[in-house]
Amino acid sequence: MNEEHQRLSPGEEAILALMARAKSISDIAAELGLPVARVQRLADSAFEKLLTYQSHNDDAIEALDERHLRVLEPLASGMPNNDIERAINHRPGYVKKLIEEVFTALGVHNRTEAAMRYAAWKGGRGSE
Repeated sequence: MNEEHQRLSPGEEAILALMARAKSISDIAAELGLPVARVQRLADSAFEKLLTYQSHNDDAIEALDERHLRVLEPLASGMPNNDIERAINHRPGYVKKLIEEVFTALGVHNRTEAAMRYAAWKGGRGSE
Protein backbone atom coordinates (compact mmCIF):
# COMPACT_ATOMS: atom_id res chain seq x y z
CA MET A 1 0.00 0.00 0.00
CA ASN A 2 1.55 3.34 -0.93
CA GLU A 3 1.89 6.16 1.59
CA GLU A 4 -0.84 8.30 0.03
CA HIS A 5 -3.41 5.55 0.61
CA GLN A 6 -2.32 5.25 4.24
CA ARG A 7 -2.84 8.95 4.99
CA LEU A 8 -6.02 9.73 6.80
CA SER A 9 -8.66 11.66 4.91
CA PRO A 10 -10.05 14.81 6.55
CA GLY A 11 -13.22 12.87 7.37
CA GLU A 12 -11.25 10.06 9.00
CA GLU A 13 -9.21 12.60 10.98
CA ALA A 14 -12.36 14.30 12.24
CA ILE A 15 -13.91 10.99 13.31
CA LEU A 16 -10.74 9.88 15.11
CA ALA A 17 -10.34 13.24 16.82
CA LEU A 18 -13.87 13.03 18.16
CA MET A 19 -13.43 9.38 19.15
CA ALA A 20 -10.28 10.35 21.04
CA ARG A 21 -12.56 12.49 23.19
CA ALA A 22 -14.56 9.35 24.09
CA LYS A 23 -17.52 10.12 21.88
CA SER A 24 -19.66 7.30 20.53
CA ILE A 25 -20.24 6.73 16.82
CA SER A 26 -23.88 7.83 17.17
CA ASP A 27 -22.86 11.01 19.06
CA ILE A 28 -20.28 11.81 16.38
CA ALA A 29 -22.83 11.20 13.61
CA ALA A 30 -25.29 13.56 15.29
CA GLU A 31 -22.62 16.21 15.85
CA LEU A 32 -21.47 16.07 12.22
CA GLY A 33 -24.93 15.64 10.74
CA LEU A 34 -23.92 12.41 9.00
CA PRO A 35 -25.58 8.99 8.90
CA VAL A 36 -24.27 6.58 11.53
CA ALA A 37 -23.31 4.07 8.82
CA ARG A 38 -21.11 6.69 7.07
CA VAL A 39 -19.36 7.60 10.32
CA GLN A 40 -18.81 3.91 11.08
CA ARG A 41 -17.25 3.35 7.62
CA LEU A 42 -14.93 6.35 8.13
CA ALA A 43 -13.93 5.10 11.58
CA ASP A 44 -13.30 1.57 10.27
CA SER A 45 -11.23 2.91 7.39
CA ALA A 46 -9.19 5.15 9.68
CA PHE A 47 -8.47 2.35 12.14
CA GLU A 48 -7.47 0.02 9.30
CA LYS A 49 -4.98 2.61 8.06
CA LEU A 50 -3.61 3.10 11.55
CA LEU A 51 -3.06 -0.62 11.97
CA THR A 52 -1.14 -0.92 8.70
CA TYR A 53 1.79 1.00 10.11
CA GLN A 54 1.58 0.03 13.79
CA SER A 55 4.90 -1.86 13.94
CA HIS A 56 6.70 1.07 12.29
CA ASN A 57 4.96 3.31 14.80
CA ASP A 58 6.32 1.32 17.76
CA ASP A 59 9.88 1.56 16.47
CA ALA A 60 9.54 5.26 15.65
CA ILE A 61 8.13 6.24 19.04
CA GLU A 62 10.61 4.10 20.96
CA ALA A 63 13.43 5.83 19.05
CA LEU A 64 12.31 9.30 20.24
CA ASP A 65 14.49 10.88 22.89
CA GLU A 66 13.22 12.24 26.22
CA ARG A 67 12.74 15.80 24.87
CA HIS A 68 10.43 14.60 22.12
CA LEU A 69 8.47 12.28 24.42
CA ARG A 70 7.96 15.16 26.90
CA VAL A 71 6.27 17.07 24.07
CA LEU A 72 4.41 14.14 22.46
CA GLU A 73 2.44 13.10 25.54
CA PRO A 74 0.78 16.50 26.20
CA LEU A 75 0.37 17.07 22.45
CA ALA A 76 -1.49 13.75 22.23
CA SER A 77 -3.79 14.83 25.06
CA GLY A 78 -4.77 17.94 23.08
CA MET A 79 -2.69 20.50 24.95
CA PRO A 80 -1.89 23.63 22.88
CA ASN A 81 1.74 24.61 22.25
CA ASN A 82 1.75 27.53 24.71
CA ASP A 83 0.55 25.23 27.52
CA ILE A 84 3.18 22.63 26.60
CA GLU A 85 5.84 25.36 26.69
CA ARG A 86 4.78 26.30 30.22
CA ALA A 87 4.50 22.67 31.34
CA ILE A 88 8.03 21.78 30.25
CA ASN A 89 9.43 25.25 30.99
CA HIS A 90 10.74 26.11 27.52
CA ARG A 91 10.73 29.23 25.41
CA PRO A 92 8.20 29.86 22.63
CA GLY A 93 9.27 28.31 19.35
CA TYR A 94 11.25 25.49 20.97
CA VAL A 95 8.15 23.32 21.42
CA LYS A 96 7.05 24.00 17.83
CA LYS A 97 10.47 22.83 16.61
CA LEU A 98 10.24 19.67 18.72
CA ILE A 99 6.72 18.97 17.45
CA GLU A 100 7.91 19.29 13.85
CA GLU A 101 10.73 16.84 14.63
CA VAL A 102 8.19 14.43 16.19
CA PHE A 103 5.99 14.66 13.07
CA THR A 104 8.99 13.85 10.87
CA ALA A 105 10.14 10.97 13.07
CA LEU A 106 6.67 9.44 13.17
CA GLY A 107 5.93 10.11 9.51
CA VAL A 108 2.76 12.04 10.32
CA HIS A 109 1.44 15.34 9.00
CA ASN A 110 -0.56 16.79 11.88
CA ARG A 111 -1.40 16.69 15.59
CA THR A 112 -4.33 14.31 15.13
CA GLU A 113 -2.22 11.68 13.38
CA ALA A 114 0.52 12.07 16.01
CA ALA A 115 -2.00 11.73 18.82
CA MET A 116 -3.55 8.62 17.31
CA ARG A 117 -0.16 7.01 16.73
CA TYR A 118 0.85 7.78 20.32
CA ALA A 119 -2.44 6.44 21.68
CA ALA A 120 -2.08 3.23 19.64
CA TRP A 121 1.51 2.80 20.86
CA LYS A 122 0.63 3.49 24.48
CA GLY A 123 -2.37 1.17 24.30
CA GLY A 124 -0.23 -1.59 22.79
CA ARG A 125 2.23 -1.40 25.67
CA GLY A 126 -0.39 -2.57 28.17
CA SER A 127 0.35 -1.57 31.73
CA GLU A 128 4.14 -1.33 31.40
